[in-house]
Amino acid sequence: PVEDPAQIVAVYGTKTNNSGAHDSSSYLDYLDLREQTETLSGLVAYTNFFANLILDGRSEIVVGEIVSDNYFDVLGVQPALGRSFSPEEFVAEGANPVAVISDYMWRTRFGADAEILGKPVRLNGTSYTVVGVASGGFGGMYPGVTAQLWLPLAMVEEVEPLGNINSSPSSTGDSWLDRRGHRFLWMRGRLREGMDIDQAR
Repeated sequence: PVEDPAQIVAVYGTKTNNSGAHDSSSYLDYLDLREQTETLSGLVAYTNFFANLILDGRSEIVVGEIVSDNYFDVLGVQPALGRSFSPEEFVAEGANPVAVISDYMWRTRFGADAEILGKPVRLNGTSYTVVGVASGGFGGMYPGVTAQLWLPLAMVEEVEPLGNINSSPSSTGDSWLDRRGHRFLWMRGRLREGMDIDQAR
């Protein structure tokens, strides 16, 4: 349930030229593609994660997505309450623990609390401030996996990313976000007006 889903395309990484592989990408590759694309109006990066949620003294494992700052905007998913993420929340790694929770989580874990914005959600020992509730029916971009919440990519060191994690030696970098060879992200783009899939390829 995104705006104009026919405009959304998958963008895959590859280890070698013309390999035809459908690989994940590094954060640095994502930033370069986002900056240089001429056929897409927007490009998002994401991966899912597991984390331990502590709520009312109880512990449970939740599945979420850790996403780029423009994720909701490019997909055209408007929050039902509050807001999505802002670029400022992605400037410094680990500095802005904020979360957008799913409509399902809001209703089942928080009793559809109208005052949910600004309240804490504790994951893996870190307290995240709820800044938004996603629109009903939206569960993220992983087929068959429904995200319960979304976190900024700048918080990647605080959770356990999953999925297709490919690594090759990197001469620089000491975190998930600054190693060119650490490929853990999937990407989706929105075709620019007048562009088709062949032009994007």
